[in-house]
Amino acid sequence: MEILAIGIHPYFLPMVAVFAFLSVIGDVREKRYFTIVYLIGIQIVTYIFGMIIGVLGNGISPSRDGYGFYSTNMNSIINPTSCGQYTWSVLLKTHPQILGNYDGFNYLGGILFL
Repeated sequence: MEILAIGIHPYFLPMVAVFAFLSVIGDVREKRYFTIVYLIGIQIVTYIFGMIIGVLGNGISPSRDGYGFYSTNMNSIINPTSCGQYTWSVLLKTHPQILGNYDGFNYLGGILFL
């Protein structure tokens, strides 16, 4: 299950690992000790698989360059403008955007009036 979790997205790995650890604790309380070896083995295989597909230990650090810059504005639902200053409505007035607000374009259009 952990190999599937890291293959889908590494974000799921800690959550699945916690449940696997809790499952092993339940098995140890019932005197089934082979699950400890299984857990250690699956952890090793998951780590190797993560290294192979490049999500663990690849030496690339995440960048936070756009954090706080690319954003949405509270008026983005009713603001009929987007990147390039295209206007999507003839009824609603366009509101000004600062640089980077166009990333959060989610204008509802005609559905807004329904």
